[in-house]
Amino acid sequence: MEDILYIHIDSKADTACLSSAYSSDSHVLYNPTKSEVRKALKSFTGRRIVLLGHGDINGLYNKDWNGYVIDSSLVQLLRGFEIIGIWCYATEFARRYGLHGFFTSMFISNADEATELGFDGCLGGDIENNLRLFCERVRKLILTGFPTSIWYDYFMEQPEVEEPYVRYNYEAMEFFEN
Repeated sequence: MEDILYIHIDSKADTACLSSAYSSDSHVLYNPTKSEVRKALKSFTGRRIVLLGHGDINGLYNKDWNGYVIDSSLVQLLRGFEIIGIWCYATEFARRYGLHGFFTSMFISNADEATELGFDGCLGGDIENNLRLFCERVRKLILTGFPTSIWYDYFMEQPEVEEPYVRYNYEAMEFFEN
C-alpha cells in the first residue's frame, strides 16, 4: 500500500465527514499545529499528501480558524509531493504557488455556504451525504491508483453531478501538472 500522509483539520461539523477520504490504516495528522505539519513534511518519505478541511486562497485553516496550518511558509516543503487539496479555494492556492496535484475550489460543504452562493433550499443532510460520498470516492481512487490527472472526468460522470450545487463543486476542481 502506498504511504500517504493525510492532514485533516476538523474545525466544524461539516469537516468531520472528511475522514471518509482515508482508511483506518492511513497515516493521519488530525488537527495538527503548523509546527507539527512542518516536522511531518520534513520527515515524510511518501509521494502523496492529502490536505482536508476549511481554508481560502492563502491556505488551510487551523482548527480554531485563527491562522493556517498550511500556508506560503510551507510551500517549499510541499513542492516535492503530489497534493490532493480538499478545501475551499485550494485551486487558487495551488496555482499561486505552482503545486502539483488535484485540488478543489469553492466547495459547498454546508447549507450556509449553499445559501450564500445562491443554492437555496439545499438540506444540510443532503450536502453532508454528498460530501461523504465525494470523500469515499477520493479514498477509492487513491486506493486503486487511479491517476489524479483524470479525476475531474471521473467526478463529472457521477450521477450526483445532476444536483446543481454538486455540479458547482465538481466543475471547479482542477489538476495541476508538475
